[in-house]
Amino acid sequence: VGQSATTQDGVDAASATGLAAYNHEAWVETTITAPGTLTWRWKLQNTSGGSSYLYLYAGTSYVDSVSSTTDWTQRTFVVGGTGEKKLRWRLVRNTSTAAASGDAAFLDTVSFTPFIAPVAQAATAVTARGFTAAWPAVSGATGYYLDVATSADFTTGFVLNSSSLGNVISYVVSNLTPATTYHYRLRAYHSSIGYSAYSNAVTVTTTAIARPPNDDFANAESLTGTSGSVTGTNVDGTAETGEPGGAARSIWYAWTAPATGRWQFNTDGSSFDTLLRIYSGSSLTGLTLIGSDDDSGAGNASLLNFNTTTGAVYRIVIDG
Repeated sequence: VGQSATTQDGVDAASATGLAAYNHEAWVETTITAPGTLTWRWKLQNTSGGSSYLYLYAGTSYVDSVSSTTDWTQRTFVVGGTGEKKLRWRLVRNTSTAAASGDAAFLDTVSFTPFIAPVAQAATAVTARGFTAAWPAVSGATGYYLDVATSADFTTGFVLNSSSLGNVISYVVSNLTPATTYHYRLRAYHSSIGYSAYSNAVTVTTTAIARPPNDDFANAESLTGTSGSVTGTNVDGTAETGEPGGAARSIWYAWTAPATGRWQFNTDGSSFDTLLRIYSGSSLTGLTLIGSDDDSGAGNASLLNFNTTTGAVYRIVIDG
């Protein structure tokens, strides 16, 4: 029966008083769907000292109790397993003394937070090589486990298979194949409960490779003048069929010598270990190597000095 004379939060609390005889009990119960975390506050008033006990049971399993006069106290219980579970708070009289009829118990602010599956969100920052997976935090979770696979039913093609991420709400998936469809899902984890159910699955397709504009010999970037610098990238660059020098991710430049003399090219300031080669010739299969250098420049940069003829076109390759 609700009452407001004794309450923890100013709103009616459940109460039981005046049990008539030994082993009599009063109880209140509710049903929850596990797993999740239960919190409640209770208070026990024993008029004859240890005459009544206040218990919480989950089904037939003992959970918690108080047996002496106790002021409002918050308790927490992690409910494991799955499915419906009946929770019963019991006030049991353990003595036949007349004074025990004044014993009383109070229950207030009962709350249950289900341990639910995460909600996987649409992938962001999608590139040719990866994407970012994200999800809102699940209450009570201490970590998350991520699956990424090429099969929609997560039976084959795993990139990540129940990979432990720690207690985070996003993860950058990398080292993927361009222009390929992937699927991701995850589970939350609680140290006392175990795994949640799987989230929804999200489908994402990596983008096609954006090759550098001067990836091919025929599309070499033109350079002119007696000095200067140019910025470029060989990320996702390729080697053409028949390309000399064992290229891997080469990009091409074409410089027309303004005068006969000795000139220098270098890759100082590059963010990777470059390989510089300079050729003469007008076709990919008809090139003549003038010079090649790996690390003669600053740091891991490359540097080449070579002789030129006025008006000759020199093919400059940066690889690495």
